[in-house]
Amino acid sequence: MKNVIILGASGNIATQVIEIMVKQDDIHLTLFLRNTRRPPM
Repeated sequence: MKNVIILGASGNIATQVIEIMVKQDDIHLTLFLRNTRRPPM
């Protein structure tokens, strides 16, 4: 299992990367947002 941390997870590029990574079975995602009230797009 691979651990991946995405900083600025609500950004445009991060949103696209998250969509790809979520489909992977062997990846554990940790998302960091500056403003927790703004969900990832």
